[in-house]
Amino acid sequence: MIRAQAPRARIALLTVFAGRARLPAAYRTDRAIVAGGTAADPHVIVMDPLMSGWRFPRTRDGLHPSATGSAWIAGEVAQILLEHGVRPAPDRPGPVICDYGFSPVTGPARRPAPSSPAPRPGLGPPGPRGRAAGAG
Repeated sequence: MIRAQAPRARIALLTVFAGRARLPAAYRTDRAIVAGGTAADPHVIVMDPLMSGWRFPRTRDGLHPSATGSAWIAGEVAQILLEHGVRPAPDRPGPVICDYGFSPVTGPARRPAPSSPAPRPGLGPPGPRGRAAGAG
């Protein structure tokens, strides 16, 4: 349906953010999202925080990101999109949906998480789930 409305759109998906416990159900859900996304569009940009081991500050519930964690996640997503050639739309009048420290000239404002940051590139391990769908 996306292709019918926007045939040239770059499609990206962000998979599972598991809690600290990393339950088996999270991995099953993650695999289903990646399989469905790549089946629907072989060029989809997959961002897989669970398999890439993203670490970011969380709220007390251990699942949801804190404000700092949300900023770190936004920086990771922006960087991955840039690495896949996705650029922000030019400034124009109208509502701003997301303006997290992103400049068309310098790119995203990257802020490392106070805890140990995850290794890059953020697309998962080598193999089918780590391939940069859309990079080929």
